Amino acid sequence: QGFKMRGNLLGVLLILQVHPFFAFLGGNAPMVNHHAFTRKTSRSFCMQGQDTEPQRKVWSGPGNPLKKSSTKSPSFSDDLIEDLTMKRFGNGWIFYGERETTKNKDYDALAKEAEDLVNQRVIRPDAVLVIGSLSVTGQWMTLKTMEQGLNARILTKEFDKAEDCFGTDGANLDIYYGDVFDDAQLENAMEGIKAVIYCDSGSLPFGETSFERLSKQGVERVVEMAKRMPNVRRMVLISSAGGEGVFSNQQLEAQRAGEALLEKAGLSYLIIRAGKMENKLGGMKNIAVSPCSAQEMPTKATITPADVADVAITALMIDDVVFKADMAAAAKGEAPPRLPRVSKGLSIDAWLTEEEAEPDQFTHLLKALSKASG
Repeated sequence: QGFKMRGNLLGVLLILQVHPFFAFLGGNAPMVNHHAFTRKTSRSFCMQGQDTEPQRKVWSGPGNPLKKSSTKSPSFSDDLIEDLTMKRFGNGWIFYGERETTKNKDYDALAKEAEDLVNQRVIRPDAVLVIGSLSVTGQWMTLKTMEQGLNARILTKEFDKAEDCFGTDGANLDIYYGDVFDDAQLENAMEGIKAVIYCDSGSLPFGETSFERLSKQGVERVVEMAKRMPNVRRMVLISSAGGEGVFSNQQLEAQRAGEALLEKAGLSYLIIRAGKMENKLGGMKNIAVSPCSAQEMPTKATITPADVADVAITALMIDDVVFKADMAAAAKGEAPPRLPRVSKGLSIDAWLTEEEAEPDQFTHLLKALSKASG
């Protein structure tokens, strides 16, 4: 009979847990539809909106708001089931009454403590944000950022694919959910960064991946957000020297419009017009750079995504050294030191020569970028 009673009790408890009418007995909050949320550095939901309008919750910080939390919260029902199953014949609660460990137990506080413990993580400061990180060029840009010891951050809606490419969110870099066409998501991703690399580009004259939308409107949105953030010290835009395919004219028109928006924004920028992209191993040939105005790039020049990434990341590393040196000099009341610098507004062509790559590619690019800056 003890076993039969135990089975009946467990059956009742199961009904209490599953049926929504009795959900309050479980001690857990009702399930939240995470699809309605978009996350702060405290890794929590915060409220935005006017008192007179419906408020929506905005996702802050890195992480995937569409992924259901796996946090295990303590509850009264769990304690009750444990008590029943751990006591002889499953009759502990009936014969012995409520145990002392469950009396006056604050399950809400324990649930909050469990959630806070799961959400503890350090968000990498002074990060470089890569937009378009899942394109071939974007992947190399992100990998080169991490390879050179810079803190990397990406913005994408393809969260699972990003983790497949770069590892679990928080392990090697911070993955932010969203895209540039959502103000809250873009602002969240750009909070606290020192530079942004835009390497997204259109592939068709219409639709979600149109030249106009990604190569112009996307750039415009990032530019406008960067203007509101004094922490952004440079924006790098990856463009191309010539169009490719049937829609080359539309491609170039949108890219040049995006470049013009950045040039007129008043931000420090670097525009890299790459030669024809070849999906080959980088680091094999010498990289040449020159101001776009010089028109020195050969007509059929090529370059690899990895080499384009080397140019962009070298420029940001130079910026880092110069920024720290200038800050140290200012603290001492001294003039800025004489160092190789990348101009505050620089548009360059980048291509590969026929010569083998220099053994010290960084020094080679440092000199080339400094020369191009005048």
